[in-house]
Amino acid sequence: MESNWLPKWAKGRIIYQIFPDRFYNGDKANDPPNAEKWEKLPVSRKTLYGGDIRGIIKKIPYLVELGIDAIYLTPIFASPSPHKYDTTDYHQIDPHFGNVKTLKELVRKCHKNIIKVILDGVFGHCGEFFFAFQDILEKGPKSKFADWFYIRSFPIKKLPKPTYEACGIWWLPRLGTENLEVKKYIFSVATYWMEKTKINGWRLDVADEIGHEFWKEFRKLIKKVNPEAIILGEIWHIASPWLQGDEFDSVMNYPFRQLVVDFFAKNKINAKEFDEGLTWIRKAYKKEVNHILYNLIGSHDTPRFLTLCRGNVRKMMLAMIFQMTYPGIPVIYYGDERGMVGGADPDNRRAMDWGELKGQRKELFELYKKLVTLRKSHPALKIGEFFTHFIDRKNNIYSYLRRSEDEEVIVVLNNSGKVRKVKVNTPNVWRGSIVDLLGAGAYRILRGKILVTMKPYSGLVLKTEKLISQCYREVLNCS
Repeated sequence: MESNWLPKWAKGRIIYQIFPDRFYNGDKANDPPNAEKWEKLPVSRKTLYGGDIRGIIKKIPYLVELGIDAIYLTPIFASPSPHKYDTTDYHQIDPHFGNVKTLKELVRKCHKNIIKVILDGVFGHCGEFFFAFQDILEKGPKSKFADWFYIRSFPIKKLPKPTYEACGIWWLPRLGTENLEVKKYIFSVATYWMEKTKINGWRLDVADEIGHEFWKEFRKLIKKVNPEAIILGEIWHIASPWLQGDEFDSVMNYPFRQLVVDFFAKNKINAKEFDEGLTWIRKAYKKEVNHILYNLIGSHDTPRFLTLCRGNVRKMMLAMIFQMTYPGIPVIYYGDERGMVGGADPDNRRAMDWGELKGQRKELFELYKKLVTLRKSHPALKIGEFFTHFIDRKNNIYSYLRRSEDEEVIVVLNNSGKVRKVKVNTPNVWRGSIVDLLGAGAYRILRGKILVTMKPYSGLVLKTEKLISQCYREVLNCS
């Protein structure tokens, strides 16, 4: 039975993550005074390029061409940094990105193109220039905001070791989210932006550093504004306690990403170990939750996937085939579809490469578009059940089924550097033909099997002809 607490629109959809400063500069009038040239490398933690909300608006046709269903923007509120995770003012769009009017236009035009918009909520900490923290620096223990933070001692010292709790570094003071006034403030911020701009939900930064009771109250308020809003937590481990229907709808599925990196990019695990890891993740969550997990292979916090593949585009393409044919919400990190590379932060946050697509970069982009189209046009791939079909641990062949009420798809992946001859059983079909939806052609079924020759690091997405499958289900003699 479907869980009625999950947003109906999100099941099996495709999200595109955007780092606003690096996506596209649509309004040079609001550029930071120290903005670098768009193509400048290397990237530093302080580099500003001038990307903005107007740039995203101008690239909506590109997003439509790609076929995605939603965009997730990393923080856009006022902040001195490129990444904006050190919020100065939660009620103001960063002036180098735009303003409320620009955000409302983005949401309106995205909605017109059937694209949802998700913002990043950084509610567990703020930046050093946040008004409440500045008041404490000025007034010390007499500040009315002194209990908004976890302060160990006065006077406040930032270095060498802060006299207050921070989120990893001194300029990110942690907010005391148990405090009633802090709760009231954050809740008002979250509902304000939903009501003001009609955004479709929140991605919640370092969500496991805030208590469960806080998120339970948060959920009630958000769902009161919009029952179909998505609440997505950033948690790097199995997060079933947060996905019981009273806190989040989904989480960033980093355990999934680690398996994909280890199997496809680094070849550290074999097909059997890969399948066991996937099974472990699926069993950790309710059945319907698996269809709404945020299945990423890269983000602003991880090296680019193509870099982890050491530039091997075929490996990345195989991982893409898997990601786009697996249950959940597949996520594209901006630029991955264009073959962008980059190491650890901040190198993974380079300015978007809008240059002409040629060679393997063009192949990569076209495959993304094809996979998105297939996922959206085949219910089995988008919302169907998942079954492991067969595993060849020695040759690193992995196959699984996706099955919906009206169709069945067999996915076969050759995750090895050699040509492999693979015998594939075709459940429910004894004879006839089966078609590769990726365009490799049709294969003749004999006695419920096909024999395929697979190139290194290649995949097949096989679907039986509709008439044959229907004949089988109706127990007719199709000979």
